[in-house]
Amino acid sequence: RVPLAGSAYTFTYVTFGELCGWLVGWNLTLGYAVSAAVVARSWAEYLVGFIEGFPVFEDVNLAWLTKFPVPLWGDDYTCCPLSMVIIGLCTVVLITGAKEST
Repeated sequence: RVPLAGSAYTFTYVTFGELCGWLVGWNLTLGYAVSAAVVARSWAEYLVGFIEGFPVFEDVNLAWLTKFPVPLWGDDYTCCPLSMVIIGLCTVVLITGAKEST
């Protein structure tokens, strides 16, 4: 029986079986992870720009929060530690909301 409402995973699982459902589920999960990383990176850039606007942080170099060099792969690659913190905070908010809604 095909569900009337539900996700692509549910539809694929019921229609094509467990393997196809598993593949579609992981494809959705990885797509959401990449999207979350991009949004967190841009939020980090905006947040650092906002913080740098305050006179207190005028002489402080905050570029490392968004462009931390990764020496293992060369000078062209950077990491964004602030985006990791943002993703962690969003995850905590989502988990808390899911616990309170059940």
